[in-house]
Amino acid sequence: MSTPPRRYDDEASLLARAHRFAGWSIAELAREIAHPLPKDPTRSKGAIGHLVERALGADRGSLPGPDFASGIELKTLPVDARGKPAESTFVTVLSDKDLELPWASSHARAKLLHVLFVPVESRTVRGFAERRFGRAFVWRPTEEDELVLADDWAHLTERVLVHGEVRASEGVALQIRPKGKNAEDTTRRADDDGAPTRQLKRAFYLRASFTESILARSGLAR
Repeated sequence: MSTPPRRYDDEASLLARAHRFAGWSIAELAREIAHPLPKDPTRSKGAIGHLVERALGADRGSLPGPDFASGIELKTLPVDARGKPAESTFVTVLSDKDLELPWASSHARAKLLHVLFVPVESRTVRGFAERRFGRAFVWRPTEEDELVLADDWAHLTERVLVHGEVRASEGVALQIRPKGKNAEDTTRRADDDGAPTRQLKRAFYLRASFTESILARSGLAR
Protein backbone atom coordinates (compact mmCIF):
# COMPACT_ATOMS: atom_id res chain seq x y z
CA MET A 1 0.00 0.00 0.00
CA SER A 2 1.26 3.50 -0.80
CA THR A 3 2.16 5.81 2.06
CA PRO A 4 -0.04 8.89 2.58
CA PRO A 5 1.08 11.75 0.33
CA ARG A 6 3.10 14.52 1.90
CA ARG A 7 1.68 18.02 2.18
CA TYR A 8 2.20 20.56 -0.56
CA ASP A 9 1.44 24.04 0.78
CA ASP A 10 3.16 26.63 -1.41
CA GLU A 11 2.06 27.45 -4.95
CA ALA A 12 5.14 26.05 -6.69
CA SER A 13 5.02 22.65 -4.97
CA LEU A 14 1.23 22.38 -5.36
CA LEU A 15 1.45 23.10 -9.09
CA ALA A 16 4.35 20.69 -9.56
CA ARG A 17 2.45 17.89 -7.84
CA ALA A 18 -0.81 18.64 -9.67
CA HIS A 19 0.99 18.81 -13.02
CA ARG A 20 2.40 15.35 -12.33
CA PHE A 21 -1.05 13.74 -12.54
CA ALA A 22 -2.28 15.77 -15.53
CA GLY A 23 -3.50 13.22 -18.08
CA TRP A 24 -4.10 10.57 -15.43
CA SER A 25 -7.52 9.04 -14.93
CA ILE A 26 -9.35 9.25 -11.62
CA ALA A 27 -8.69 5.53 -11.14
CA GLU A 28 -4.94 5.98 -11.74
CA LEU A 29 -4.65 8.78 -9.18
CA ALA A 30 -6.69 6.81 -6.66
CA ARG A 31 -4.35 3.81 -7.05
CA GLU A 32 -1.28 6.03 -6.74
CA ILE A 33 -2.32 7.30 -3.30
CA ALA A 34 -4.28 4.19 -2.18
CA HIS A 35 -7.52 6.14 -1.92
CA PRO A 36 -10.78 4.16 -2.30
CA LEU A 37 -13.29 5.34 -4.87
CA PRO A 38 -17.02 5.39 -4.10
CA LYS A 39 -19.06 2.40 -5.24
CA ASP A 40 -21.79 4.74 -6.45
CA PRO A 41 -20.26 8.03 -7.72
CA THR A 42 -23.73 9.50 -8.33
CA ARG A 43 -24.18 9.65 -4.56
CA SER A 44 -20.70 11.07 -3.90
CA LYS A 45 -20.60 14.41 -5.68
CA GLY A 46 -17.52 15.55 -3.75
CA ALA A 47 -15.51 12.38 -4.37
CA ILE A 48 -13.18 13.90 -6.99
CA GLY A 49 -12.47 16.93 -4.86
CA HIS A 50 -11.67 14.74 -1.85
CA LEU A 51 -9.36 12.60 -3.99
CA VAL A 52 -7.41 15.63 -5.23
CA GLU A 53 -7.30 17.12 -1.73
CA ARG A 54 -5.69 13.94 -0.45
CA ALA A 55 -3.27 13.77 -3.37
CA LEU A 56 -2.10 17.29 -2.57
CA GLY A 57 -2.07 16.83 1.20
CA ALA A 58 -4.83 19.28 2.10
CA ASP A 59 -5.60 18.71 5.77
CA ARG A 60 -7.76 21.64 6.91
CA GLY A 61 -10.92 19.55 6.64
CA SER A 62 -14.02 21.53 7.61
CA LEU A 63 -12.07 24.44 9.06
CA PRO A 64 -13.11 27.84 7.67
CA GLY A 65 -10.88 29.49 5.11
CA PRO A 66 -8.86 28.17 2.17
CA ASP A 67 -7.86 24.50 1.88
CA PHE A 68 -4.15 25.11 2.47
CA ALA A 69 -2.51 27.00 5.31
CA SER A 70 -0.70 29.17 2.75
CA GLY A 71 -4.07 30.65 1.74
CA ILE A 72 -4.58 28.63 -1.45
CA GLU A 73 -8.02 27.24 -2.20
CA LEU A 74 -8.40 24.04 -4.27
CA LYS A 75 -11.18 23.76 -6.84
CA THR A 76 -11.74 20.93 -9.30
CA LEU A 77 -13.19 22.22 -12.58
CA PRO A 78 -15.27 19.73 -14.60
CA VAL A 79 -14.92 20.45 -18.33
CA ASP A 80 -16.77 19.06 -21.33
CA ALA A 81 -15.34 17.49 -24.49
CA ARG A 82 -14.55 20.99 -25.84
CA GLY A 83 -12.60 21.88 -22.72
CA LYS A 84 -15.25 24.32 -21.47
CA PRO A 85 -16.55 24.34 -17.87
CA ALA A 86 -19.51 21.97 -17.69
CA GLU A 87 -21.10 23.32 -14.51
CA SER A 88 -20.88 26.02 -11.89
CA THR A 89 -18.21 25.81 -9.19
CA PHE A 90 -19.08 25.63 -5.49
CA VAL A 91 -17.52 28.41 -3.40
CA THR A 92 -19.00 28.31 0.10
CA VAL A 93 -22.25 27.68 1.95
CA LEU A 94 -24.45 30.73 2.59
CA SER A 95 -24.85 31.53 6.28
CA ASP A 96 -26.75 34.25 8.10
CA LYS A 97 -23.42 35.81 9.04
CA ASP A 98 -22.57 36.27 5.36
CA LEU A 99 -25.56 38.57 4.99
CA GLU A 100 -24.02 40.97 7.51
CA LEU A 101 -20.60 41.17 5.84
CA PRO A 102 -19.33 43.25 2.93
CA TRP A 103 -17.52 41.44 0.12
CA ALA A 104 -14.12 42.56 1.44
CA SER A 105 -14.65 40.67 4.72
CA SER A 106 -16.56 37.71 3.35
CA HIS A 107 -15.68 34.04 3.63
CA ALA A 108 -16.26 33.72 -0.13
CA ARG A 109 -13.63 36.35 -0.95
CA ALA A 110 -11.11 34.66 1.37
CA LYS A 111 -11.60 31.45 -0.61
CA LEU A 112 -11.26 33.13 -4.01
CA LEU A 113 -8.16 35.26 -3.47
CA HIS A 114 -5.78 32.48 -4.54
CA VAL A 115 -7.22 29.41 -6.26
CA LEU A 116 -5.61 26.28 -7.64
CA PHE A 117 -7.94 24.99 -10.37
CA VAL A 118 -7.60 21.34 -11.38
CA PRO A 119 -9.58 20.63 -14.60
CA VAL A 120 -11.16 17.20 -14.90
CA GLU A 121 -13.36 15.68 -17.59
CA SER A 122 -17.04 15.89 -16.74
CA ARG A 123 -19.45 12.99 -16.55
CA THR A 124 -20.62 13.84 -20.07
CA VAL A 125 -17.21 12.85 -21.49
CA ARG A 126 -16.64 9.36 -20.05
CA GLY A 127 -17.31 7.09 -17.08
CA PHE A 128 -16.35 8.18 -13.58
CA ALA A 129 -13.15 6.17 -13.04
CA GLU A 130 -11.91 6.86 -16.60
CA ARG A 131 -12.33 10.64 -16.46
CA ARG A 132 -8.95 12.35 -16.89
CA PHE A 133 -7.37 15.36 -15.22
CA GLY A 134 -6.16 18.35 -17.18
CA ARG A 135 -3.27 20.69 -16.41
CA ALA A 136 -3.77 22.59 -13.16
CA PHE A 137 -3.37 26.36 -13.03
CA VAL A 138 -3.48 29.14 -10.47
CA TRP A 139 -5.89 32.08 -10.57
CA ARG A 140 -6.02 35.31 -8.60
CA PRO A 141 -8.84 37.77 -9.25
CA THR A 142 -7.94 40.90 -11.19
CA GLU A 143 -9.25 44.31 -10.14
CA GLU A 144 -12.02 43.90 -12.71
CA ASP A 145 -12.87 40.44 -11.34
CA GLU A 146 -13.07 41.89 -7.83
CA LEU A 147 -15.47 44.61 -8.95
CA VAL A 148 -17.77 42.10 -10.61
CA LEU A 149 -17.67 39.74 -7.63
CA ALA A 150 -18.24 42.59 -5.14
CA ASP A 151 -21.24 43.87 -7.13
CA ASP A 152 -22.72 40.36 -7.28
CA TRP A 153 -22.16 39.84 -3.57
CA ALA A 154 -23.87 43.12 -2.65
CA HIS A 155 -26.83 42.42 -4.92
CA LEU A 156 -27.32 38.77 -3.93
CA THR A 157 -27.00 39.28 -0.18
CA GLU A 158 -29.37 42.27 -0.31
CA ARG A 159 -31.91 40.19 -2.22
CA VAL A 160 -31.78 37.49 0.45
CA LEU A 161 -32.01 40.03 3.27
CA VAL A 162 -34.89 42.00 1.76
CA HIS A 163 -36.85 39.29 -0.05
CA GLY A 164 -35.66 36.09 1.63
CA GLU A 165 -34.92 34.49 -1.72
CA VAL A 166 -32.93 35.01 -4.88
CA ARG A 167 -33.15 33.52 -8.36
CA ALA A 168 -30.29 31.38 -9.66
CA SER A 169 -30.29 33.57 -12.77
CA GLU A 170 -29.16 36.60 -10.76
CA GLY A 171 -25.48 37.53 -10.64
CA VAL A 172 -22.81 37.86 -13.33
CA ALA A 173 -19.99 35.84 -11.77
CA LEU A 174 -21.58 34.63 -8.53
CA GLN A 175 -24.93 32.97 -8.03
CA ILE A 176 -26.81 31.51 -5.06
CA ARG A 177 -28.26 28.02 -5.50
CA PRO A 178 -29.58 25.26 -3.24
CA LYS A 179 -26.76 23.17 -1.81
CA GLY A 180 -28.65 20.40 0.00
CA LYS A 181 -28.87 16.85 -1.31
CA ASN A 182 -32.67 16.96 -1.30
CA ALA A 183 -35.67 18.86 0.06
CA GLU A 184 -35.04 17.42 3.54
CA ASP A 185 -31.46 18.76 3.70
CA THR A 186 -32.09 22.00 5.58
CA THR A 187 -30.37 24.30 8.02
CA ARG A 188 -31.70 26.21 11.03
CA ARG A 189 -32.14 29.97 10.87
CA ALA A 190 -34.32 32.67 12.37
CA ASP A 191 -37.27 34.10 10.48
CA ASP A 192 -38.14 37.82 10.30
CA ASP A 193 -39.63 37.67 13.80
CA GLY A 194 -36.63 35.89 15.27
CA ALA A 195 -38.39 32.54 15.56
CA PRO A 196 -36.38 29.41 14.63
CA THR A 197 -37.23 27.90 11.27
CA ARG A 198 -35.76 25.48 8.73
CA GLN A 199 -34.56 26.48 5.28
CA LEU A 200 -32.96 24.67 2.35
CA LYS A 201 -29.19 24.89 2.44
CA ARG A 202 -27.94 27.45 -0.07
CA ALA A 203 -24.48 28.26 -1.32
CA PHE A 204 -22.49 30.63 -3.48
CA TYR A 205 -21.24 29.29 -6.81
CA LEU A 206 -19.07 30.70 -9.59
CA ARG A 207 -20.98 30.68 -12.85
CA ALA A 208 -19.62 28.46 -15.63
CA SER A 209 -19.42 31.52 -17.89
CA PHE A 210 -17.10 33.18 -15.37
CA THR A 211 -14.84 30.15 -14.92
CA GLU A 212 -14.78 29.84 -18.71
CA SER A 213 -13.28 33.34 -18.88
CA ILE A 214 -10.77 32.36 -16.16
CA LEU A 215 -9.81 29.25 -18.14
CA ALA A 216 -9.41 31.30 -21.32
CA ARG A 217 -7.09 33.75 -19.57
CA SER A 218 -5.00 30.86 -18.22
CA GLY A 219 -4.07 29.96 -21.80
CA LEU A 220 -5.34 26.39 -21.37
CA ALA A 221 -8.65 26.76 -23.19
CA ARG A 222 -8.93 24.70 -26.37
